[in-house]
Amino acid sequence: MVVIAGAVAAVLVLTGAFSDEPDRPSPARATPAAPSPASPEEVTFHITDTLEPDVQVFEVLTVSRGGADVGTVEVSVVSPEAVLPVTAPPGATTYELHVETVLADDSQLTCVGQVTIDVRDGASYAIGWSRSGDQCIATLVDDGNGRDG
Repeated sequence: MVVIAGAVAAVLVLTGAFSDEPDRPSPARATPAAPSPASPEEVTFHITDTLEPDVQVFEVLTVSRGGADVGTVEVSVVSPEAVLPVTAPPGATTYELHVETVLADDSQLTCVGQVTIDVRDGASYAIGWSRSGDQCIATLVDDGNGRDG
């Protein structure tokens, strides 16, 4: 019986069951990573809001893109012009506009709009709005003060 137990112990030692050596991980296989798409370069353009002194006394403009807030600016008789710098990928992009205006006669006006513009570095857009009946539509107008790009 001692011979059989010795043979079993020898087999276990040879196979590593009683070995003090740690298990060695199998060599890692290199899998090529999928190339990540190059993110488009971002550019900066400006949205300018200017108070019309004979028509308005205060205005708040909120700009968003895809439901995410881009920025808010306020204009008043104290500070009649505000510029909102916007950084975005170049190309056609849709923005949502929300304008709250207090008119010179103390009435209030809410204008909303959705506009797609060609985002390019250095471009400058001015906020505009127009009334049609009881609706007010906000828009962006390329004011030509930006670089061509």
